[in-house]
Amino acid sequence: MFEDRVEKGAKLLDEYDPDWFKKIDLDTLQLYNCVFCVLGQLFRKPHNVENNPYCEGLRILFNNDYGTDTNHESALNHGFICPSDNIYRHYLGISDLTKAWKEVILARRRQTPVEQKLELELV
Repeated sequence: MFEDRVEKGAKLLDEYDPDWFKKIDLDTLQLYNCVFCVLGQLFRKPHNVENNPYCEGLRILFNNDYGTDTNHESALNHGFICPSDNIYRHYLGISDLTKAWKEVILARRRQTPVEQKLELELV
């Protein structure tokens, strides 16, 4: 359901940090939480409780402020959030989205360093 979007998001993260998937704690990964989502874990700054790491990640990756229509669309299209037109569907989607990110991360962790390098060169 979200595989294409998550793959697009993973490729964007590859450009930012080729080792991003090694930094994600799968035990705490939850896409409904701005601290424990993919961007939250990657852009969290220790001892800074005022920083929203999810928003910081979007700002850095998409070069604009969170809350703009283009930023929301970008986040949606890259699998960092799921559609929220219906609260029930939203929470079902969050579970599926979290699962899709875990699958991508685990697949990347299983690759050898040579395979990872080749995949990055093809992007």
